[in-house]
Amino acid sequence: MNTNKLNINVLDFKLVSDSVSNLGLGFDHLKKVVHNHDFAAYFSMNSAEDSPTALFKHHHHSKFATEDQIKDEDKKSELPTKQDEQHQKPIEMNKLVPSKSFMSLLIQNEYNATVSLKVTSPDTSKSPALQISNNPNINVIYTYFLSELLISQPLNSIRKTMSVFQEHFKLTDDQHKILEKRSYALCKYYLLELKSRKEKLESDKIFNAGDFKDQESFKQWKQSQLKMVTDLLAVGEKLPHYLQTVIFKVIKGTDLPIKDVETKSTDAYVCLGFSSSTNEKPYHAKSLFKTTVQKKNLNPVWNECFVMHSEKLEDNVIVVSLYDEDMITKHDFIGHSLVHLDEYKHTVPRADIEQSHHLIFKKKKKSILSSILHTSSGVDNSKVNSEIYIQFYPIIREILNHQNNVCNDPEIQSLIQSDHKECVHGLVKYFIGEDGEGIRVPIEIIDLVEIYEKRVGLSPIYRLTATLERLLQIFSISKDSLEEIKKQLFLLNNEVKNHPHSNQEQKLYITTKKSVRVLVKKLLQKYAITFPAVIDDENKVCGISDENRKLLKLTVEILFSTYTNNEPIVLKLNHCIQKFFPYFYALVKEKSQVALKTDKEFDNIVSLLNIYDSVEVQLNSDLDVYSSLFPSDLELSSKSVVAYYKLLKEETLLQLSKETEVCMETFTLLKKIQKLHNGILSEYLDAELKDEKMDLDKIFDKFVSMWIEESKVQFQSWIERSVKSETWEPLDMKNKILHSASVHDLFSILEIGKNHILTLGLSLKDHLSDFIGLIDMIYQEYLDMVMNSVLSELKDLFLDKSQENNKYFKTLIDQIIKCNDVNTSKTSTEEEKQAKVDSQLSNTICIQLNSLEYSRVLLDEFVTSMEDKLKDNDEIPSGMVSDEFRKTFNASKQRYEYLTDLVISKIGQWIKISLGIMMDPIKELMSKADPWSAIEFQDEKIQELIDPLFTFLNNELSILSNNLYPTTFNKFIKGVWLTIWKECERTLFPNSLKKNVHPGQLNYKLSLIMNIYQYIEEFFNASGKGLSQDQLRSSAEYLFFRLPIYLLPCSDLVQIFEKKDFNANNDLVKLSNEFSKKYNLPISNSKNSFNSYLKEFHVLLSLHTKKSENDAKKILNSVQDHYKIKHIKERFNIPDDGASSEQLLDKFKCKSSFGVPTEVYVLKNYICWSSYLSYNENHVLIHYKDITAIQKHTFNGSNSIHILTADHRTHDLWSFKPLKRDRAFRNISNQAHNFNEKIQIVDQQQDIDDNKVVQPQQSSPKSEPIKNNQPLSKDEKIISEYSVFKHGIVGKLTLSDQYLYYHNSITGSSQKYLWSDINTVRKDGTSFLPLGVRIIFKSGKEKLFTGFYDKTKLYNEISQTKSLYQTKHQLLSK
Repeated sequence: MNTNKLNINVLDFKLVSDSVSNLGLGFDHLKKVVHNHDFAAYFSMNSAEDSPTALFKHHHHSKFATEDQIKDEDKKSELPTKQDEQHQKPIEMNKLVPSKSFMSLLIQNEYNATVSLKVTSPDTSKSPALQISNNPNINVIYTYFLSELLISQPLNSIRKTMSVFQEHFKLTDDQHKILEKRSYALCKYYLLELKSRKEKLESDKIFNAGDFKDQESFKQWKQSQLKMVTDLLAVGEKLPHYLQTVIFKVIKGTDLPIKDVETKSTDAYVCLGFSSSTNEKPYHAKSLFKTTVQKKNLNPVWNECFVMHSEKLEDNVIVVSLYDEDMITKHDFIGHSLVHLDEYKHTVPRADIEQSHHLIFKKKKKSILSSILHTSSGVDNSKVNSEIYIQFYPIIREILNHQNNVCNDPEIQSLIQSDHKECVHGLVKYFIGEDGEGIRVPIEIIDLVEIYEKRVGLSPIYRLTATLERLLQIFSISKDSLEEIKKQLFLLNNEVKNHPHSNQEQKLYITTKKSVRVLVKKLLQKYAITFPAVIDDENKVCGISDENRKLLKLTVEILFSTYTNNEPIVLKLNHCIQKFFPYFYALVKEKSQVALKTDKEFDNIVSLLNIYDSVEVQLNSDLDVYSSLFPSDLELSSKSVVAYYKLLKEETLLQLSKETEVCMETFTLLKKIQKLHNGILSEYLDAELKDEKMDLDKIFDKFVSMWIEESKVQFQSWIERSVKSETWEPLDMKNKILHSASVHDLFSILEIGKNHILTLGLSLKDHLSDFIGLIDMIYQEYLDMVMNSVLSELKDLFLDKSQENNKYFKTLIDQIIKCNDVNTSKTSTEEEKQAKVDSQLSNTICIQLNSLEYSRVLLDEFVTSMEDKLKDNDEIPSGMVSDEFRKTFNASKQRYEYLTDLVISKIGQWIKISLGIMMDPIKELMSKADPWSAIEFQDEKIQELIDPLFTFLNNELSILSNNLYPTTFNKFIKGVWLTIWKECERTLFPNSLKKNVHPGQLNYKLSLIMNIYQYIEEFFNASGKGLSQDQLRSSAEYLFFRLPIYLLPCSDLVQIFEKKDFNANNDLVKLSNEFSKKYNLPISNSKNSFNSYLKEFHVLLSLHTKKSENDAKKILNSVQDHYKIKHIKERFNIPDDGASSEQLLDKFKCKSSFGVPTEVYVLKNYICWSSYLSYNENHVLIHYKDITAIQKHTFNGSNSIHILTADHRTHDLWSFKPLKRDRAFRNISNQAHNFNEKIQIVDQQQDIDDNKVVQPQQSSPKSEPIKNNQPLSKDEKIISEYSVFKHGIVGKLTLSDQYLYYHNSITGSSQKYLWSDINTVRKDGTSFLPLGVRIIFKSGKEKLFTGFYDKTKLYNEISQTKSLYQTKHQLLSK
């Protein structure tokens, strides 16, 4: 038996069960479709196209339905209302999971994995039992099949076919008996049936010419049908009118009688023949067949089969005769048995009939010889009960001669006149069941169907179309299913092509073909889901399985076979493919929707990223896989690229237009688009996508700007956290990595920002300057942080003159000496050795300076790297980055040097004290007669005087050498060296002519300085390991060129004063050379050296020590009126427009920033001051016309004056004595008012203490513009300004209607904050000042401002301005 069966399985969704639970309805619906084989629902997904037949009727689910809703709809079988759809929303995801492509979730196959497809043996248990009462079509077909078996089939074929019938039709015995009886009757009227049909054909009672497209077609059909009937009649008339055929099997015999006395056995065999039931001696019938002889066996087994035929009606009995073979005499007849065939007339047995028969013995006389041979004593056969076992299959049929008979049987007439089309439909439906098991029609039945169609004159078109319709109804995606459809369609096309057919058959053919076309078009409209490619865990397309490749190929072939050769098949296929792109995109979009915690909208940039992932996978699939599987002239690749790109572009522009903030997903999206542009879409951008290409520079321009602004907040937040967490510890002291981690952290963040903006792949011409400004701002804030940290470490930076300081210094030296002695002593305990003398400079300051120095190195590397990466960018001018950062470099250098100078000043104050102690005149050395000849010091005395200084410097510099980088340490060494000689210069050459100068004291100090130089030089040279001798001498020679001026006689000084030429005085040159040789002083022989280092003021200072002489007194009197102003002009480089045009109005001492000692000069046109910072002097010169505001107030008992200039700088002068502060303020204000009548002058005289609130003094909004790097916007208005302190640093707080500004008056840096960025404002206090306002930003950053006069008023004004800003923008948004 040859049985073909389709067992159709589909996608194994168990592979993705973990992922399916979170998917949207589209996927759940697809899963339901596949599991239930509900392909009508499958075709309904996102489709408004109705099927042309009733085959694909379906219902729809709402877009966001849940599985329970789907089940409810299935029960109700009704459509959801629009109102219901509006209330159904997708499930929100509380956590954002990593993006994964839709295709990878849809088909999670391993490499080489295929859709599960199996062909198995039929499961007959699922076939329904035939019910005669309600299956009339099957009854007719079954009856005809039995009739055909009786008429034309060989007995063996009938027998085999009946076993197939029994397996597949599942009839009960009673049902079969009814139908086999009908089939016997139908067989009798076989020729009559054919004759009747022939007559109808000849008389055009079946079809006429009007049922065909033309006369010729009808003629051809009629001829073919008549020929078929005529041929069947010709064959049928040759058949015997009566025929009985029996397959007879002799199985065995039992308990046979003994016929051989000697052996007590029998040599039995069986003979078969026909006889009549009326024959009284049937055993005399002629034997037709004989079995073999079973020797000497009373229970013989034959199992021999024979086919017996008879055309005689009277041969209705088969005689089974049993004989004993005898070699000598005649064979003995043992007995016989009769099988009556009349019992099986009108039957078609479903299986062989097995029976056992008792042998009928015949008594007859024995011959004398037989009696002798077979007689044996003790043998008695009288009680033998012998049986013969047989098996047979009888077929009896009768065909009446149609010339002499007429069918009067109404049941047979009804059978012949049945609707055979419906019968075929019923048979197809029966064998292609609804259980999804597919086709399971045995070949025997298929052959009978074809014979049946010829017998009843039914075109195969009906069977083929019915088969195709049934296949479509139970369709599921499998190779066997598609191959069967292809096969049936091929047969149908051939049948229509090669045989004439009626209009009705043509219509049925067209309708069926259209149904097939709809099916395959639906499959191709979802080709990537129907025939998925293999996608690995990394969303890479690994090809397509052989099974899916064949399935897709079959589908395309079927589609082509539904069209004629004249139709544009590729165009039709293109229409199918074009429908998949928007369908797939919509499905992906639905699946990709993610609800964020901060946004209830499902359409967002995160969802868009998921869409890009899925579409990219599909594009790769189309380009690498499907394009080769479809016809080349379809051009799938280009169509897929254009369709998806347009959809992505539209979605991208829509989503980005709604984005009001920038996030990392924004630039992830940019990278994905660039990846597509540079990858799979590259060859299409200048062709198919030329007019559609997204302008990424334009699209992402606003997001780059947003990112830069957002980075400011993020970087500033880091600075804030860094301040709180910074411990100022070296990264690796052992390996001399002496800076803190904050430097690396800073530049790691900056490097991330740089790499981000440089790798965006966008035009930077409009953003690079902003980004550099961002880096500059962050770096400047870091410098501010370091600077403030250093300042907080520098306590008592500048000491007032006090004997207590001298005592402390001496005590400090004693402690250092004691500590050194302990460490070098072998008897000292470990505890004593651990004792240390506190350094004037902490390790923290060293780390801070190292960090500052190293940050400049990293900044240089940062700029160099940035330039290198931009060198091939034609949009960015060469050197632009360096030019933009040049100001930053200069600022950082200034801060680094300024802080270094401040720290050196910490040492310098003790150097000053040490030198003061050293230069305290010794009486016995001052008692010489000639006070103007150099004093000679003994080496022991010099060593005694200088040892405290060396002890102090050794202690400090050894600590610095272990904690500073060489560059900074060398600067310290040089700075300390310069500080020593600068302090000596200030001692010998004061800025004013003192009234009383003791010649002996001056000579002592001068002589001591010359005597100690060589010792100090050796100390700093350190036998060549320290500063070089040339470096030391070149930086100190200026002082020693000036020293001899004091030892010149009055006549030489007068000569020099008159000639203004120091090099022309031979005595000065001679004296200098003498000192140089004697004390090894750094005095060169350069002719221009004296004119370079000596000024008129130095001559006047020397004459002042000799004012008792007339010549000296005369000169001093002549210059008394203008030497001071002339000296000031020289020091401050004031333009020389005549001495009369400038006057010294006032002079006073105070302190400037960080308590640096300062000397202020109030002139007629200028105010200037000089701050003494270690070895440097910082000169400030301000013209009164450049002053915009002057403020005077008292803060914590300190009298101060603040001068604001047009270049937006604030200069602070404080620590005045009260009377001098008032006088200075009055003089400065009066002079400034002469040049600027609109100048803002604030005179606040009331002091502030911890328990007292003073009315604030506000500047006019017009008097003080905002800092240059924070310009006002066009419509921005300033509300108020406050002078404040932040971290103890003087600054200014400005409130505008849009921003809050803070300007650091010391560093010059400025920041601005949107009112919308401020979260809360509260009154607060610190240990520094219990009165303050703390501003807390939404980023978590906090700012505390103190030092103003009315905390409550500032708090209220900030709160009100913030509230007004929010109200205004809320109204604007509405």
